[in-house]
Amino acid sequence: MKTLFRPSGRGWGWMVLRGLVLVLFGWLAAFSPFSTALGLAWVLGLYACIDGVLLLMASTAHGATRRPLLWAGVFGLLLGLVSLIWPQITVVLVLSVIGVWVLLAGILQCVAAWQLPPATPGRAWLGLGGLLSLLFGLLLLARPAGALATLMTIFGIWAVIVGVLTLLHGWQLRRQGPAF
Repeated sequence: MKTLFRPSGRGWGWMVLRGLVLVLFGWLAAFSPFSTALGLAWVLGLYACIDGVLLLMASTAHGATRRPLLWAGVFGLLLGLVSLIWPQITVVLVLSVIGVWVLLAGILQCVAAWQLPPATPGRAWLGLGGLLSLLFGLLLLARPAGALATLMTIFGIWAVIVGVLTLLHGWQLRRQGPAF
């Protein structure tokens, strides 16, 4: 059975860094809602690029058996680049794009948690973060016409919660191996 992390816990630092970026981004989104949808497209693009690169780094630190994190990283990086290059298009589709991205990331994170052996430290945190992402993605897709400021606040809360769960997962692995 393919697993996300070797028993050594090698690469826990990438998960901790991803969690810190999520918490920082979530804090900014929740407490400073953006005044324009164009600003949202740029912030989403920047965050998705950073998150995609961090997920790619986490997946390559653990070898070719880390396909769920690899695909989540590729998808996030591509979404980020599209958002930065064509913000006008992203403005029109931004809520649906966020919903699909969070939904897919949640599914892939759940798959990654499912692949871990039951005794792996932090497995439940990784799965819970994926489940929350999946539910948030469904909510965004069901109510795309909601107020942008409200959704930014919800998005920020989601990012902080999933960031904290990702931090907990990474910190539980830290005693088992090198950070990167």
